[in-house]
Amino acid sequence: MQGCGGNGSTQKTWELNPDHSGGSGIHRPVKVVRKGKKQQSSVVSGAVYRSKKARGDMKRKGMPDPYAYVPLSRKMLNKRKKAKYSGQFTNLVRAARKGARKGVKARARSGKKK
Repeated sequence: MQGCGGNGSTQKTWELNPDHSGGSGIHRPVKVVRKGKKQQSSVVSGAVYRSKKARGDMKRKGMPDPYAYVPLSRKMLNKRKKAKYSGQFTNLVRAARKGARKGVKARARSGKKK
């Protein structure tokens, strides 16, 4: 493709620069630049509290109690994503209730057998 010059050696810049997309719509580099590695989150998974012999979770020395803590982050303050995070919290509470119900039923069954 020839530019405005008469010698024929001039090419348009978007043909030479692969970082820019063609056309007239977008005038910025399209490639995503990563800014280092993500930081490791300090959230502890529930596998740490799993017991080897007993049923249920075990308290560990120097760690918080084995409850379902909701990790707070700045993302949760985003008004547009409010429904997403409230849905995650609802699922967490539903799972906790389900587990508690299961424990109550198991305790009632073991009481009847004695």
